Amino acid sequence: MPTDDRWSQSPPPYGDDHAGYPMREAARVGRQKRPNGYDHNGHDHAAPDASYGPNGYDHTLDLQRARDDAWVGQRRPGGEVHGRPQPGYQPPPPPPHSGPYPPAHPGQPHPGPPAYPAPPGPPRGFPPPVRPRPAPEGPVGDVTSGSARPIRSHGRRKRRVPIWAILLLVLGLGVVGAGLRLVPGSPFAAEQPSTLASAGADEPTPTPAPLPFRSADVTLAGVHTEGFLSWALMDLRSGEIVGSANMAETSTTASMIKAWLASDYLRLAEEKGEKPSDSRLHDLEILIRDSNNEAADRTYAANGKADSIERLISICGLTDSSAVPGFWSNTKISAQDTVRMGQCIANGTAAGPTWTPWVLDMMRKVRDVGDFGIRKAFPAEQQAQIAIKNGWLLRDEDNNWHTNCMAIGDTWVLSVLQRYPSQGNWNADFAHTAETCQNVATLLLNPEVS
Repeated sequence: MPTDDRWSQSPPPYGDDHAGYPMREAARVGRQKRPNGYDHNGHDHAAPDASYGPNGYDHTLDLQRARDDAWVGQRRPGGEVHGRPQPGYQPPPPPPHSGPYPPAHPGQPHPGPPAYPAPPGPPRGFPPPVRPRPAPEGPVGDVTSGSARPIRSHGRRKRRVPIWAILLLVLGLGVVGAGLRLVPGSPFAAEQPSTLASAGADEPTPTPAPLPFRSADVTLAGVHTEGFLSWALMDLRSGEIVGSANMAETSTTASMIKAWLASDYLRLAEEKGEKPSDSRLHDLEILIRDSNNEAADRTYAANGKADSIERLISICGLTDSSAVPGFWSNTKISAQDTVRMGQCIANGTAAGPTWTPWVLDMMRKVRDVGDFGIRKAFPAEQQAQIAIKNGWLLRDEDNNWHTNCMAIGDTWVLSVLQRYPSQGNWNADFAHTAETCQNVATLLLNPEVS
């Protein structure tokens, strides 16, 4: 029996199954439209002489089917073909009234509760059926051999990290780790081999050679003198100072300050970029070697007078000393400050690196009357290597000899300060004070070392 899928379905609740087609189909190109908006494009081709009902539907095909014996079995009770009444059909009388509702009119049954239309369902064919993915036409092949490409998803492809980037990262981490092993205190620092540690532990720190001195009880009676006596000894390797109980008490420097005056002038000239003239160097030489007072006056003035002594105190770190304006020989200094001044000259702070060797050489070459005191206690072959500068003056205000001695060795500085009452004989008094400096050094000198 001929079938038409469109007519084999139950009619929709609102009549013709084409009445619900949306108006949006009007936008389709080339469509033929009826007043009700229905697209009759296919029907017009199938039945060019079609007649349309009030709703724009073509009933020609239905009438043809009604007259066709092959469609007789499709007629429904009541003379309808697929829900459409035929000409001459009379509906049967309604059944007698029954139910809770009274009839709307006498002699007619009440139609019952109003019938509300069912909500429209989805359009026929919605949602569209899921179409199965077609099978591949041929084998994918071996992707490793390059004969065919693998089927890839349309999703985002994961980026793979290149091998060379991984190698560079590993190499960089290795270099950083190796560098951290060299940083002291780092948790990655390599431990020192135990053999080296044990070897260092077995090697004791070298003990410095002992100074050529010893501990001794230095008293006025022990050196056969009277008045004031003070002394101090510094180890140039450590800066340690030992001395008499009164080594911080001051006395006047007399000519001992001349070694500083020469050093201060030479350092200032070097700082200014100036080279001392030959006449100036000669002045400085006799200032140290011969203790020339006129050369001392010229140098003291060139240095700014009392400013030079103030620089001595600040540069060399003196704690007990003070300047007396206008008088270089009246500078107040202690025995412990004297060894600090000697250290300042020996290490180059006083004269600077250029002129320090020259100053020490002049002090080793002190001659004539100024060559006395501490270094005379040493063996003759060692005396020439000891730099000295002494000062002596019989002061009228107290009638005392102010005699001071400073000596600089390779590893030490020794100072002796004294004030001795004059006995009325200049030569005898001077010889006594010079001998006192030597006697103090003799008591302190260690014969086993020197």
